[in-house]
Amino acid sequence: MPTFDLSTKVVDLGTSIWVVHPGRSRRFFNHFYEHNVLFLELPGLNISLEALKKTETVRQHIRMSLAFMEYYGGRSREGKKVPSANPRSYDGSAGDGQLASLVGSARKLFAVAKRGDLVIVPGKGGTS
Repeated sequence: MPTFDLSTKVVDLGTSIWVVHPGRSRRFFNHFYEHNVLFLELPGLNISLEALKKTETVRQHIRMSLAFMEYYGGRSREGKKVPSANPRSYDGSAGDGQLASLVGSARKLFAVAKRGDLVIVPGKGGTS
């Protein structure tokens, strides 16, 4: 028979609760767990708090990151040009739902989340 530990932590009303997924297919879960870190799957994202206030700028940074992820994560780079490392060279207009979601995630994680907030990282058996 399974045993359940019903110990409960009371979360202060001023504490936010965040769910951060550990990458596609939860591939970064072990890294998050072993190193006590979390991050968005946006390689090379280096954006200031001031820049996070400007939606167009955030979109440019994210599009740059996605370009690097596609270039370095693809099966073949043959014939492909290395993406620009200048975020201003990327389109800052609105895009699809994935872009809007990534803009929201970047803003929340880097500008809204604070020390002491509760972060939930679903593992292989987790759902959300």
